This record gives sequence, structure tokens and C-alpha cells, in this order.
Amino acid sequence: MKEENENIDISVLLFRYINGEATENDIIIIRDWLQKDPSNITLLHKLRLEYEVTKSELQGADFNPDKAYSQFQQKITNNTRKTILKRIYYSAASVAALFILLWGIHFIINSHSTVPQKIQYRAQQDSISKILLPDSSSIFLNSGSTLVYDDAYNNDVRKIAITGEAFFSVQPDSIKPFIVNIDSVGIQVVGTSFSVFHDSVANEILVTVKTGKVKINYANTTVFLKKLDQAIVNIEHKTISKSSLGINNTDAWVTGVLKFENAPLIDVVKSINKHFNYNISIDSEELKQKKVFATFNKKDGVEIILRTLVIGLSVNYEKKNGEFVLYDKNYIKK
Repeated sequence: MKEENENIDISVLLFRYINGEATENDIIIIRDWLQKDPSNITLLHKLRLEYEVTKSELQGADFNPDKAYSQFQQKITNNTRKTILKRIYYSAASVAALFILLWGIHFIINSHSTVPQKIQYRAQQDSISKILLPDSSSIFLNSGSTLVYDDAYNNDVRKIAITGEAFFSVQPDSIKPFIVNIDSVGIQVVGTSFSVFHDSVANEILVTVKTGKVKINYANTTVFLKKLDQAIVNIEHKTISKSSLGINNTDAWVTGVLKFENAPLIDVVKSINKHFNYNISIDSEELKQKKVFATFNKKDGVEIILRTLVIGLSVNYEKKNGEFVLYDKNYIKK
């Protein structure tokens, strides 16, 4: 596999990654390439920065691509970067994208600005975005969520800011802590995986640890979390509560898997609706307290999930006005 990876045109992979089209295998190869030479991290980082900054401005620009490439080629003194630039040039899907990439490389080689520049990502509605940071840490952004950091990231600290919901898998680095700011809450880790969710309706922030340890700072209070711990930060009342979870389903929107052990049906339905974006309701208070032992996979679809509940709980369901309603089998409809 290693020999095969070395024969792959890295410029093509970088182009796919910048455009959000990289496969899992592409990301693995890019991560290996980043680890081989620290300068590669800067190359990818600033290329992506310039792409994001200039994309909206340059898509409608008129220019001659042949002339632009010819003129810019003369400025390249590094043979490796010259090769990457040329290959990206011929791989470009559009004139606008090509112009952005040309100026991205130009920025990398010729820019000496010390002013930090912001990099921002936003997950589109009804979609999940995966971002690979310069230190190879990865972040999943849920629908409508945002991530912001600047090009000073990974110098002394790894600092980012988010809104919405995100799942983090952070590369260990005891010298450079990973810091997340969301609203007025500060979260610090060294190397771990955890999720953060800002519930704007309840005005709460939920932090849940999957692996490792997390430190939360808020309103002059510090709370430490370990695996399967969850903290709820109430912004209105400026309080933090901490609890331990038997099973952690907070990343189900990423994995597509929900697990339950002796969980009330009402909690199961709430989780399914939230993470799988379904619309299921329960018609009686008694039914809501029935216990569930099950594992559900989003790819199975709502019908399979409901049939599993029918078999396990002796219930029935019907579809009514776009909603699936669970009811007791003993219930006699009129």
C-alpha cells in the first residue's frame, strides 16, 4: 500500500481535497504526505486559505488561463511546487477554480504577511462536512455548523471556534493544547475524541467525551471530563452540571449507529429523531416508559427500525400526516 501511495499524483489529491471531493483513501495519503515534511502542512494550509478567501470574488473574473499560467510559472523556483502547480492547472474543473488555485500558490510562495488570516468552514444544510486540520486532527461539522481558525493554528496552541454541533478527533500533542471556543465556553484537550453541541433552544452547550480527557472553563468554573462523561453548560444561569453516560450516542449523526441498553422508549425515539432526522411519536405515556435493548443503523431506514421496535416491544405503528406514530398493540382504533 505504501509503494502504491507514493506513485499517486499528490497534486490531484490536493485538488480533490480543496474542493471537498477527497475520498477516505485520499485523506490517508494526504495525511502521510503532511507528516513527511512540515513545509507540506504550510503548503496545503495556505493554499486552502487562499481558496476560501478568494473563491467568491474570483469566480466571475475574466482572464486568460494560458497567459496566467505562463506568467506565474516564471516565478516558481522550487521544482516540486512547480510540478504540483502545473498538474493542478491541468486538473482544474473550471477557469474560476484554476485562477483561485494559481493565486493560492502565489500566496504561499510570495506572501510574507504576519497578520493572522481567518479560515472558515460552514456545513451546508442537511449535510455533514469533514475537515482535516493542519495537525491532522479531524472535525465533523453537522448541518449549518461553522468552524473558524487562523493561520497561526499549530504554532504555539491549536485554537479554533465553532458554532452549532461538531465531533472532534484530536491528534495528541502535549506541548500544543487543542482549544475550542463556543459561545463563552472554553474547552481544552491534548489528544482525545469528543462532541460539542449548542442547543440554542435550551441555551445550553453539551460536551461529551468519547475517549481521553477534556477540561471545560466557564464563568470562573473548571470541570474535568473523562470517557463517557457529559457536561451541560447552562448559559442563562451560568452553571455546569456533570454526569456519566452508560452509552455515548452523541456522535451517532457521524457514525450512523445508535445503541441502547434498558433505555426508555421516549429517549430512544428522541435520539432517533435527532440523529437520524426522522419524525416518530408515541401515543401514550405508558408506552413511553417501555425499556429498549437494541442497536439501530441509519442505513437500514426508518421502516426497519420501526419493525424492530414492533417485535421487541409488542407495539404497532402507522404513518399519519408524514409522521410515524407508535401505539400499543392492545389499543383498539375507532
